[in-house]
Amino acid sequence: MLALLFHLVRVALYPSTQNGPDGKPAWKVSGTWKFTNLSSKSPAFNASFDMMKLDGSSKHKHTIDATITSADFSRAGKSSLRTYSGTATISMKEAIQGKTNI
Repeated sequence: MLALLFHLVRVALYPSTQNGPDGKPAWKVSGTWKFTNLSSKSPAFNASFDMMKLDGSSKHKHTIDATITSADFSRAGKSSLRTYSGTATISMKEAIQGKTNI
């Protein structure tokens, strides 16, 4: 059962520090992403993450909800790469960007 679930859903938590335009650390970022229905013809990708400046100001949230329409797989030696294509709705600090190609 666990092996089956591993192929259907991938989830991760990611904390990081992002640099500002000057190349110096400026933002704390944390959130989660999730791939679902990986073994189906309609996989989906969802992410939600919170951002704030290092001093605790400018707190805000972003979300990404993507519908995957195709997936390509390639190999290079021992490495493999899967590239997904589709559309995503992305929330920015000021507005929602609807149906962006990915």
